[in-house]
Amino acid sequence: MHYDKGYFDYRRDGFGAVFTDSKDLVDYLMQTINSNYFIEDTYLQRSDKNFLYRDKNNCYRVFKRITEILE
Repeated sequence: MHYDKGYFDYRRDGFGAVFTDSKDLVDYLMQTINSNYFIEDTYLQRSDKNFLYRDKNNCYRVFKRITEILE
């Protein structure tokens, strides 16, 4: 099987910091907790750009669309 890199790059396109070292991750998590779960503007903007809804009705919308396709 051959791997082709996709368009999505976690560092460039992701919705949070990327870590390869567990100590750095734990430090970042502690910092996030201590800052009352503050989300950096970069990640908020990426999230807002990619996710239209934040209402917890995603399953309903998917179900509804599948049913419409199958009718």
